[in-house]
Amino acid sequence: MISTSFGSRVNYMAPVIHLGQSLPYKNQSLWLRLDSEVMPGFGDALNSGDAHVIRKRPGDGLIILPALERFWNRMLASSKQLSDENLKKIRSQWERFFEFIQSHLEYKYPYIPDLDPDAALYQDGFFSGKEKKECELFHKTGNDQKLLIADQIQSPRIKVLANRILDRNFSIDPLQEKSRDYQSHLDRLRSFSEEDKIKGYRGDTKYDRHQALEELKELENTLLKSDPGKKKMMTWLNDYIKAF
Repeated sequence: MISTSFGSRVNYMAPVIHLGQSLPYKNQSLWLRLDSEVMPGFGDALNSGDAHVIRKRPGDGLIILPALERFWNRMLASSKQLSDENLKKIRSQWERFFEFIQSHLEYKYPYIPDLDPDAALYQDGFFSGKEKKECELFHKTGNDQKLLIADQIQSPRIKVLANRILDRNFSIDPLQEKSRDYQSHLDRLRSFSEEDKIKGYRGDTKYDRHQALEELKELENTLLKSDPGKKKMMTWLNDYIKAF
């Protein structure tokens, strides 16, 4: 498998084995990375949750290549050695390995209350045929009629997403005059409270204003000391985020 996330140290390549298709999420194929020093799921102190299982979706940035010699030889010797060692472990404990596979194929993301609508696809289920038609009508309609179409949408979650698109991308009003729902969304992004964190489907939290300002501060202190032009740009960006 090729991915920029693997890093240049391993030539952006990693040996993987296909585990199968996720049962609850039909758009995900599962791949186990084999170049780990400790093979997850095969030690008494380890469990299947420790594994580096990669979830690949159609059209993402992960590229699968066959284990042909011309590709295999481009991997680091250490990666190939670890892969061979881990495959031996799998062969010697194949029953446990199949249990490991089944647990991952059946895995579902835990239920998260108050999940952000933009991240709720897996938790709420894929769109029905009727919801897809409502989405298509909304996107095909001209910008001057989108508000009218959004008011006619019957699916609660599609209506929320449509109104969020209108507020975010088509509204010419000041931020203070955004819709109540979107204003509440922005207020949570501005908040320092842990309770206001916007949650994703993996239990992660949405990048907020506080995080952006902290990261900007780190950049200003490390990367931009000798560049007045970039410092001016960072000052403008800092003021913009604070005013948001």
